[in-house]
Amino acid sequence: MKVEAKAISNGTINVILSNSKDNLVAFFNVKAAPGIKNKFLYFIMPPGWSHTGDHKTAKATLKKYLEEEQKTQSHYLIDSF
Repeated sequence: MKVEAKAISNGTINVILSNSKDNLVAFFNVKAAPGIKNKFLYFIMPPGWSHTGDHKTAKATLKKYLEEEQKTQSHYLIDSF
């Protein structure tokens, strides 16, 4: 891909190309979703939502991390006695 920029800084080009890649991935996700309902849900559900049921939204990821951190802390406290 050839990009010409005279008045645009390099950082701006990186943002533009990065957003273009994300938009392209989102387009193919919507295209692959079965049925109009799932296609629509890609626009209103939180980032990370998937029609396959493999939801890795920020909220779900944070919840899993906090649960694992709590287990680690409890094991640390038990082992220190």
